[in-house]
Amino acid sequence: KIEIYWDNVGAPAVFQTDNSPFPGKIYKHLYPNFQVPLTRPFTIRYRAYSGGTCVDDSIKTIIVNAAPLVQFNNMPPTCLDAAPFQITQASEIGGVPGTGVFSGPGVTPGGIFNPASVGPGTYTILYSFTSTAGGCVDTMSKTITVWQPPLADFSFATPACEKQAVTFSDNSNTPVGTLTTWTWDFADGSPILVRTTGAPFTHTFTNYGTYAVKLIVRTSNGCNSVQKVINVIINPLPKPNFSTPAVSCLPNANVTFTNLSTIADGTPMNYLWNFGDPGSGPVNTSTATNPSHSYVGTGPFNVNLQVTSSSGCVYDTTIILNSIHPQPLALFNVDKTDVCIGSPFRFTDNSNPLDGTISQWNWTMGDGNVRNIPAFNYTYSFVGTYTVSLFIVNSWGCPSTTYTQTVFSNPYPPVNAGPDKVVLEGGFVTLTPAVNAGMPVTYLWTPATGLNNPIIPNTVSSPPDDITYTLTVTTDKGCSASDQVFVKVLKFPIIPNIFSPNGDGVHDRWEIGYLESYPGATVEIYNRYGQLIFHSVGYSNPWDGTINGKQAPLGTYYYIVNPKNGRKIMAGYVDIIR
Repeated sequence: KIEIYWDNVGAPAVFQTDNSPFPGKIYKHLYPNFQVPLTRPFTIRYRAYSGGTCVDDSIKTIIVNAAPLVQFNNMPPTCLDAAPFQITQASEIGGVPGTGVFSGPGVTPGGIFNPASVGPGTYTILYSFTSTAGGCVDTMSKTITVWQPPLADFSFATPACEKQAVTFSDNSNTPVGTLTTWTWDFADGSPILVRTTGAPFTHTFTNYGTYAVKLIVRTSNGCNSVQKVINVIINPLPKPNFSTPAVSCLPNANVTFTNLSTIADGTPMNYLWNFGDPGSGPVNTSTATNPSHSYVGTGPFNVNLQVTSSSGCVYDTTIILNSIHPQPLALFNVDKTDVCIGSPFRFTDNSNPLDGTISQWNWTMGDGNVRNIPAFNYTYSFVGTYTVSLFIVNSWGCPSTTYTQTVFSNPYPPVNAGPDKVVLEGGFVTLTPAVNAGMPVTYLWTPATGLNNPIIPNTVSSPPDDITYTLTVTTDKGCSASDQVFVKVLKFPIIPNIFSPNGDGVHDRWEIGYLESYPGATVEIYNRYGQLIFHSVGYSNPWDGTINGKQAPLGTYYYIVNPKNGRKIMAGYVDIIR
C-alpha cells in the first residue's frame, strides 16, 4: 500500500491510503482554494509499504498557485430589440490577476451580448477566468432569457376620407407582459402620437393620398415591437356644389338644380338631394344628377346636396334657396260692363306686382286684339259678349294670375215708328210701329202731345195739328234707337163761295183751305146748266176761273168736293165776280 500526505507540514495526520497501488498510477489532490497569497508551498510525503512492515518515504515540496474565484450573478431577461450590451454580472472576486472570457450563444469573448443575434429563448453563458500565474482557471455559467417581443398590428375603418376622422383600432398583442405604450406615426407631417391605451381613436388627414402609417408598441417589460407599417389610402372628398336659377316664380316654381360637384380623382359620384321642402312629401328628395323640384312657397329653403364618391366618402353642402318670388295678382277695373255698340269701355289696371314692379301688361280683348298698356279706352266693332283677360309680368319676370271679366257690346234695338198717319181734325189714329226687338225694351213717344200713353208702342194719337212723333226704343242695357212718324191732321176744308179772277193778285183763284192736305180729293165744278167745267183729283192747282183757257162768265157755279179720307162729300155754289 501507499500513504500520501498532501500537506505533511500543515496536516501531518491527514493522509490518503491506496491499498492497490501499481507502477504508473496517477493520484490527484485538490487543495483548498485560496487567493492570498498568490502561491503556497506544500510538502508532500509519499510513503510506500511492503509486507506491511517495510516502509520507505519520499518527501517533496511543491508550489501551488492561487486559483481565481469567479462570481456570476443572475442575469435579468432582456428584450429582443435591446441593443447589444455588456454582461456585468460575471467577475473574478479573489483578486487573482488573469483574464476572463465569455462564451455561449450571442455573446462575444469580451461579454457583449446581442439579443437580436439569437432571437427569443433562454441561453447559457459561460464565464472562464484564467490566472496569469500558473494559468489556473475558474468558470461559472448562468442563463439569460430573451423575451418574445410584442406584435404590433392595427386596422382602420373604411372609407377613409380626407378631412374626416378615420378610426384606428389596435390589434397588437404580446406573449410577455402587458402592452403599455403605442407610438403612432401617420406620415402626414403631424407630430408623433404616443398613447397609453389601445382603445380605438381617430385621426384626420388634411389631404388625400397614400400614407405609410407606422405603429410600434411597448410592453410593461420595456420591449418594443417591430414597426408595423400599413399603407393607408386616404380618398379625396367630393366637393359638392350646385347652382339654381336666378329667379323662379310661383305658383309652381319649378327649380332646376345644376350640379357643379367635383372630386379630385375624377371618379364617379352618387347624389342625394334634399330640397328643404318637407311639405312636398317623398318628392322632397332625389338621386338625379341635375334634378328639378316644384315649390309652392317662396321659402327660403335650405337645399342640401350630399355627394358620395365611389370609395364611399361622403360630403354635403347646404345652399339657401331664396330666389323664389310670389306670383303677382292681376286685377283690373272697367268703368262699365255694358255699353252700346260703338261706345268705348275704359279699362284700368289695378294689379298687385307683390315684391316687384310691373314691367309688362298683357291684355286679351276677346275679339282677337291685344293691348300692352296699363289703361286705355276700347271700342268693339261688333255686338257681342267679350271676355277680357289680363296678366302682368313683374320686374322679376314673374307672370301673374290671369284676371278675366266679361263685358257686353250691346246692339241698338231695331226701331221702326211705322207708316205716317192721317187723322181727321178732332179724330184719333193708332200709331203702328214695327215691334220686333227680340230683347227687353222700353218705348217712349215724344212729344206726348195728343197721345193717350207715350210709353207703349201702339199708342193712340189725337193731335190738334200736324205732328211728327219720335219713337225711342231703349233696351234693358240702355241702348236707344229712334224713328219718326208723321201724323197729318186733316182739318175741315174751308170752301169760299166767291172769288174774283181779275188778275189783281187778290182772290184770283178759288182757294179751298186745307183741301191740299187731302190726298186723292176730287173737285168738280158745274155751270148753271149742269155742265162739268172743272175737274181735279187733288187740289194742288186751284181753279182760276177759266173754262178751257177762257174766262168764265160772271155768275154762280156749283161744286161737288169729295175730300175722301173719311170726310163726307161737300156741295155748294161759288160766285165769280170781277
